[in-house]
Amino acid sequence: MLMHQDALLMRLFTMPMYRDALLMCPLTMLMHRDALLMRPFTMSMHLNALALQASLV
Repeated sequence: MLMHQDALLMRLFTMPMYRDALLMCPLTMLMHRDALLMRPFTMSMHLNALALQASLV
């Protein structure tokens, strides 16, 4: 996340490339959407990890 933020803030020339990647790669976008929406198992594992972290604090 920090690296991504640095790319946005400190390397403005990467911004058009990043935008093009989002707009002009529908296959990548579909794969990303599928990973977010269609993997409840992965999501539940992530939520369990967050709940475990919260209980440990």
